[in-house]
Formats: sequence, C-alpha cells, structure tokens
Amino acid sequence: MSFDECALAYDRQLRRGLRLSGEGPEWFARQRVAFVAKHLGQTGHSPNIILEFGCGTGNHVPFLRTAFQDCTIVGVDVSSESLRVARQRHAGDDIRFYTPTEFDEPQSVDLVFVNGVFHHIPPAEHDRWLAYLARLLRPGGSAAIFDNSPFNPGARLVMRLIPFDRDAVMVNPYRFRKQMAEYGFASPRLRFHFIFPRVLSVLRPVEQALARWPIGAQFGLIAEKLGQGWSQPF
Repeated sequence: MSFDECALAYDRQLRRGLRLSGEGPEWFARQRVAFVAKHLGQTGHSPNIILEFGCGTGNHVPFLRTAFQDCTIVGVDVSSESLRVARQRHAGDDIRFYTPTEFDEPQSVDLVFVNGVFHHIPPAEHDRWLAYLARLLRPGGSAAIFDNSPFNPGARLVMRLIPFDRDAVMVNPYRFRKQMAEYGFASPRLRFHFIFPRVLSVLRPVEQALARWPIGAQFGLIAEKLGQGWSQPF
C-alpha cells in the first residue's frame, strides 16, 4: 500500500493499530519529541532549522513547534498526497513541506528528526537516504531516528494490525547504528522506549533505567554529525 493511497486514512489506521497500548499517536509523538528536546538541552544545542524526514501528514509538527518555538520546521516526504494533507493542516511562514527532490540544500539544517520511516525503505536503499540526511545536516547538528524494535512482540503485533505497515521490513538497530556511523554521525546513542502500556503506566518511571536493553517497542538513535557549527534562520 502506498502512502498516497492511505494519506486520508493514515491517522485512523495508526490509531487502530496502537489501541492495544492504550495510547494514541499524539502521546507517542509528544514523548519522542520530548526525548530529543531533553537530549539537546543537555548538550546545549538549540536548533534553528529542523528537518522531519518522512513527515507524512505532519503529526509531529505541533509537538516540534511547542518544543522548539523559534525554529523553522521543514517536512520532507515522498508521498505527494501526504504532503498535501500536511500543508492544509500545518503550513505557515516557518513550517514548510517538500519532496526530497524539492529540498536538497547541503548543510542547511540543525536537527534531523525521523520516526518510523526506515522500515518502509528497502534495506538496500538505507545507505542512499542516510547519505541524503548527512548531506543536509550541518556539522555539529544532530540526527534523531526512531523506529519500531524488531525484538519487541508488541511492536510486531501492532505493525500487523496496521495496513500500511504489513509489508514493512523491521530495522535492526545495532546494524543501523553502524550504518549511521559510516555517514559521519558520531557515536550514535541507542536507547529503547515505550516498554509499558497505559494499563501499567505506574511502572513507566523505571523505563529510563531499562532503556539500554532491547525491551521497548521502539528504538531511538541520536547522534551528532562530525564537526562544529549551527545555522542561522533562513
């Protein structure tokens, strides 16, 4: 199933797949952005330009805007229909949406944010898109890539329940970490997230202590591109 075909049904299908967790897509999006904002706060970096690669219909945009209020957000996706929906919902002077061929400005962004994209990209093409992201990111900028963990039975079940995920190929985070390093992303930091469903939310405070173990439903890789320097707004 192409994302052009399911753009209007994307939110409904995703919500249906996630219902077993007891949380909606908004909760997960908020948590992912919070993880990244906390990391950047600890490193003292404040991005001026954020690229969301595989932005889809723009579900992360409100949370990126809240966490990084003074930045420009650039959404990139190969699905023209998804971009049409995203533009209707979110486009503004400092929120813009493009296809990859429309946005290819080397060293123009400070933060690359990716969620649930690489399992839809054939493994043989991962290098191509990592090279694209590395080219766009400024030296000293950060990349945060999230994807579903192949080691978590719940994540596998959720993907079987979502029509647009059924033909996806899950990404091995340990191999992918090595691939990122090959493209100049220094020492990617691997953590696993979303262990407990809402019914066990009382246990969520211990998730951070368990984040090094491949237990959570998603993994996150955060790394800085080799070099120094941050951009000015354009």
